[in-house]
Amino acid sequence: MNFRLPYKNAVRGALLAFIGIPSVYGAPVINEIHYNPPDNSIRLEFIEIYNPGPKALNLGGWRLSSAVDYLFPESMPLLPGAYLVVSEDPAVLSAIFGISSLGPWTGKLSSDGETVRLRDGTGAVADEADYKVGFPWPVAADGSGSSIELINHSLRNELGSSWRGSEGSPTPGRANSVFAANAPPSIRKVAHSPRTPRTGEPIRVTARVTDPDGVATVALEYQVVAPGSYIPSRLPHPIVRRRIPAALTAPETPLALNPAYSDPSNWTTLPMHDDGTGGDDNSGDGIFSVEIPSQSHRTLLRYRITVEDGLNLATRVPYPDDAALNFACFVYDGVPDYNGHPADDLTRLPVYHVITRDEDWRECYAWSSNNQINQGSGNKDRHFYNWTGTFVYDDIVYDNIRYRLRGANGRYQKGGKRSMRFRFNKGYYMQARRQDGTPFEQKWRTLTTGKGFENRGTLTYSLNEALSMHLWNTIGLPAQDTLWTHLRVIDGADEAPDQWRGDFWGLQYVVETYDVRFLEEHGLPKGNLYKLINQERGWERQQRYQAVHAPTDGSDHDNIENNLTGNSSASFIRSHVDLEKYYLYHGLSEAIRNYDFWPSANKNMAYYFYPDYNAQNGGRGKLWILPWDSDATWGPTFNRGHDVVYNSIFPSASTGGDPAFTPDLWPEYYNTVRELRDLLWQEDQINPLIEEFAEVIAPMIPADSDRWKNAPPDAGNYNALFGKGAISLDALVQDLKDFAFFGGSWPGENVGPGGRAAHLDSLQVAAGEDELIPATPIIAYTGDVGFPSDGLVFESSAYNDPQGDHTFAGMEWRVAEVSPLGTGVTTILPAGSEWKYLDDGSDQGTIWREPAFDDQGWASGGTPAGYGGITGVTDFRTSIDFGGINNDRHETTYFRRGIHIDDPSMLDYIEFGLHLDDGAVVYVNGSEVIRDGFNPDSV
Repeated sequence: MNFRLPYKNAVRGALLAFIGIPSVYGAPVINEIHYNPPDNSIRLEFIEIYNPGPKALNLGGWRLSSAVDYLFPESMPLLPGAYLVVSEDPAVLSAIFGISSLGPWTGKLSSDGETVRLRDGTGAVADEADYKVGFPWPVAADGSGSSIELINHSLRNELGSSWRGSEGSPTPGRANSVFAANAPPSIRKVAHSPRTPRTGEPIRVTARVTDPDGVATVALEYQVVAPGSYIPSRLPHPIVRRRIPAALTAPETPLALNPAYSDPSNWTTLPMHDDGTGGDDNSGDGIFSVEIPSQSHRTLLRYRITVEDGLNLATRVPYPDDAALNFACFVYDGVPDYNGHPADDLTRLPVYHVITRDEDWRECYAWSSNNQINQGSGNKDRHFYNWTGTFVYDDIVYDNIRYRLRGANGRYQKGGKRSMRFRFNKGYYMQARRQDGTPFEQKWRTLTTGKGFENRGTLTYSLNEALSMHLWNTIGLPAQDTLWTHLRVIDGADEAPDQWRGDFWGLQYVVETYDVRFLEEHGLPKGNLYKLINQERGWERQQRYQAVHAPTDGSDHDNIENNLTGNSSASFIRSHVDLEKYYLYHGLSEAIRNYDFWPSANKNMAYYFYPDYNAQNGGRGKLWILPWDSDATWGPTFNRGHDVVYNSIFPSASTGGDPAFTPDLWPEYYNTVRELRDLLWQEDQINPLIEEFAEVIAPMIPADSDRWKNAPPDAGNYNALFGKGAISLDALVQDLKDFAFFGGSWPGENVGPGGRAAHLDSLQVAAGEDELIPATPIIAYTGDVGFPSDGLVFESSAYNDPQGDHTFAGMEWRVAEVSPLGTGVTTILPAGSEWKYLDDGSDQGTIWREPAFDDQGWASGGTPAGYGGITGVTDFRTSIDFGGINNDRHETTYFRRGIHIDDPSMLDYIEFGLHLDDGAVVYVNGSEVIRDGFNPDSV
């Protein structure tokens, strides 16, 4: 687990870790949590508390904290065997479930999991549940309508395996639907090691299993999926006359289970042990282990575990509500060289693996027209995830996911790569990383990829798209983050039968998906979000997020589509559109020629309604247009770039446009265009950026060209593509620069002398604004030679306005220090470092945290350090003494390490990687900076 510390904590001193075992709390019990109702607009979240004891309790002055906050009234009796419900909206809960509840609380339960705490009148924690989504926690409660319920109130509710998704509706105020007097064994911390085994390495699987009635048996089943012999868990629906009939039903017909997946002959059973034999480290520690024989390179290994207690009650994990169906690991010896290109060049980009059947991949890719799904208006089967596979990235196996192509009229263009979308299972969303390797804060529900060329056939490697999204983000308009990856597809027995038909799939462009995770990643308040779909008019299919207080009938979307015209008044436009954001969007669109839309097109953008709800906009919020699908930019182009907001400000002869306009808004728009031109669209800003982005993909381009250029038709190829990108990356880079500042010829429309820079200058001239624009001021350095920090002096030219100096309101300059580029990341404490540690079971109080503490008497050892079985750790360099008595283990082990940082002010953050089981607290120079798995009131 990696923790990122802000730079203010990056001080000279010691990183100190404290590891122990969390406490278990008694009555009353958090018994049911409804954290993700199916409809965001209905405030139906609740938390149920149960009194399992023989005496009445008074919860007066108690409170719920952490995830939500609620203070109980001064007198709040809870009788033995009674339930107490606290909700986000008692009136709504009463209307839906017919029960009374306390509330409302402040805050909101996270749909990804967080901690709910019940505190007594002194503030001490009486009970807590740190719920999550995905094994060992239930998955069914994540938006399907179910809650999570304790199987039995006597179970440890901090353990995910003590909970199940409610059967049908939640049960606030009454016995849980999943209640059982005897619960099956609790199983958690299922792991395999090595995390990515290599050929010849046995695979050790461990799981922690406990049960008050004793654990009778633990058995592992595993399935070997050899390369080229993929076993999908579900089978695709057939394509009939270029349609998927089963996807047109209401609701859609689910994919059928594959009998081969469940066939017992495809699974091998092995017993798991906790007796110190058969791969088990320590007898009687509750960690059951087994070794699976080694497998060959490129093999997918699936496994699942069945446990049974002393009363013959059994269960298998993953649980039935879990679409992952099994755990899995991927046996891989590493990326090989390809066609003379060294693996070092191929692995500079993150490597994505897709494992699937060759027949499924080819049917989805549809180089054959017989498999191409009709793209006509209203054909919802083009959005259906019809094919099943496995996705592997960053040593994590995402098994039994689904995939499809994306796009409308460009979906099947040419005979090369396709743009795709992969759908991950609930509880196992993809942890993606940015191009620099830092993880995205939000996991991805879907992975969206791009083919790297536009519909006219210009090969761009999506360099233009990545630049465009970066620039929109830079100027303050939220846009999708992008990256490039190396894609490998395992659908055949041979890794590289020839130059074209093996695993190597080359360069892949990846872009964020518009959904609630995009809003959260970019720090946007929750408002309605629509991703416009070509040939689709209804708001329902286009909505990507329904906000709590936003319109639920699509009236925000429809109001913009139907009522915003050239006849709209300036006040109407201001009330319904955030014009500052729109000017940024469209101003940059003019620079890059992002034109592929028209007033009635309803495509290639997203509508986000900022939650500024007022009488002027009818409670609909304010529209931000966010960019999407910018492949036809920086050269090739379609249409004129007149969207529905543009049509309300300027006259438009495009389809759906009208000749009316609103000149009162022109000066604001042109001021933004001028700002973009003066500060951003300059050669010293744009050209280095083009080069910087091109450097990212440069090592992969030669190999990608070998894979796709001149390949046979059955392998897919770039033969129908052209443009400077088809010549070389250097030619493409110069082409982008020419577009920006010199001009040239491109499909759709040429660009005149001076490039798009001259076009931006001409916009204001054409509107008659040029004679009214103040002269651009010039700044000059007049300080001491060598730019000493105490001698920096700058001087600006005088204000000069054709309308007279009386118009002056103010002038602002931004001066920045530019430093040479470095590596960006410096390792200050490498993995495997020596640490001081104390494992004698003593209580060291708090003095041990201080940098001056004398730890000379402590032992020293390298990491990893620990005991038992820990996910992802194969061998410990240092074995920790955790006590010799099973029922009286040492609760705490202390670690200390000194580090030195010359200049902490130069750091943005410290990333501290920690593998832990069960919990840890980390201190820097005596101050707590990380806490995981510990109740702050008891430790």
